[in-house]
Amino acid sequence: MPFDTALLAIALLEVAKKLAEKGIIDPALEAGLEPFKQKLTGFYRAKKSEQELHAAFLVAL
Repeated sequence: MPFDTALLAIALLEVAKKLAEKGIIDPALEAGLEPFKQKLTGFYRAKKSEQELHAAFLVAL
């Protein structure tokens, strides 16, 4: 019986760690990575805007 209790405690500890990871750690990482994501996607958006502007000039000419 004590062996079963120990296995159950270990399983519950793993579940608690996963819940903490998904509920606390992942959102904190997302918030920390947001400025980095903005910087990376900003270059892509700027390049896309330049291409759209260039296409608009060509149509206007």
